[in-house]
Amino acid sequence: MSALSKLPKNPQDWTRIAQQHSVVDSSIHDLADLNSGSQVEMKQFLLLRAVWKGRRALEFRNDCKDYDWINRDILKKATSYLGTLKSWTRYMESFGPNTRRYQGSTSRPETPSRPPKEDMSIDEHFGNLDLDSDTSSLNSDPLGSLSYHSPLSGEVGKQYQSIEDEQIVNTALILFLNALTVHCDYAQGAWTLYRKPFVVKASATKVYEARVDGLLRVKDRTCAIVEVKPFIRYGSEKTLDKIRMQETAQMAAWIAQDPPALKQPNTKFRRLLVSQDHGEVYLIIATFDYQYVEYICALGTASRGKGSTHSFLEMREYGPFEVKSPEQMGQLGIILLGASIQGGL
Repeated sequence: MSALSKLPKNPQDWTRIAQQHSVVDSSIHDLADLNSGSQVEMKQFLLLRAVWKGRRALEFRNDCKDYDWINRDILKKATSYLGTLKSWTRYMESFGPNTRRYQGSTSRPETPSRPPKEDMSIDEHFGNLDLDSDTSSLNSDPLGSLSYHSPLSGEVGKQYQSIEDEQIVNTALILFLNALTVHCDYAQGAWTLYRKPFVVKASATKVYEARVDGLLRVKDRTCAIVEVKPFIRYGSEKTLDKIRMQETAQMAAWIAQDPPALKQPNTKFRRLLVSQDHGEVYLIIATFDYQYVEYICALGTASRGKGSTHSFLEMREYGPFEVKSPEQMGQLGIILLGASIQGGL
């Protein structure tokens, strides 16, 4: 899936590309007043020290188990809850037998007639995403196996018309996320459309700011972030890399503004970004260590470029989960409800 991308896939790639741009021993904090997160260019991206790995949606299941991103008991609880929710069952049954791949010939999603309200029925929440199954994902295994769906790309992707208003996609995704949690007593916090700004600073000087399209908030704590685009990410190499660079800037800024506490040496931290690009949803899992926190927060000597001693932000992209696939939306619902119950990753 990553073949189209020119972004580094590992530290060796990063070093090679950074040498080409003469930034191997530079720091993001050497610069000031950089482009916003949505306008990131290659040099700025490289100074965020990120590597990208594209993964299929079906690979999330095993990786989630191996890295314990969402506790298995929590996934079982999410599965059980959705299995008893009549509106979820009706939603899954709404995927007709003639469900087909979501392509350019599909009519555009309608603009939601009104913003989400507390008294809106859960059926209306699910319906806004226009999603399309059997209930096989709600079995004893919290995350059942998925069949492979490649992302729309190339000429097919170019024919896939962009939705004219990004807010339509954003509202639909947040409605879906809230529908999963609105009546679930286990869920922590709520998904919100708040376009929260995150800022990377060098001392008191702003380096750059990145806004997100929504977030999962538990009290005053951000537990996941949301990004949407009205077009597909694999339409072209340029589009893919531009989206990934923006998502990197958002994740790095979130870490810089809300750094995790160091509980013990060699701790691996992880954070979740939910991204919808038109009719495709991706789960971006960011993993990093405390050396990266020190770098992005400009703490001590770690903020200076040191060649091979760099620590990296690893961005794993899982998807696409297609909004017209009952199999994939069933699993996505379990994953995101599980993340909501757990309060992030």
